Amino acid sequence: RLSRTRPGGPLLAAGGGLGNRPREMLSWCHPFSRLSSCGERPTRLLRWSEELLHALAPGAAAAGVRVDSLLVQVYAAGGSLLPHTDA
Repeated sequence: RLSRTRPGGPLLAAGGGLGNRPREMLSWCHPFSRLSSCGERPTRLLRWSEELLHALAPGAAAAGVRVDSLLVQVYAAGGSLLPHTDA
């Protein structure tokens, strides 16, 4: 069972309509703020994301890289990020 976003969190505060941009659905130790929007550790989701990371970047597993934070976003149909470059 995964944790659910707390009432009044970013997704619910959006008033239902997602528009064309992603909305935060859940965060665990947010990568920038280290805040969480769920009341309990989403263990299964963190384990799945770590397995995915290690499958896509095998060197990460060998280096002992672990997933300790998570940001899950929801997109409306046809939604996208603005053009950007990841740092």
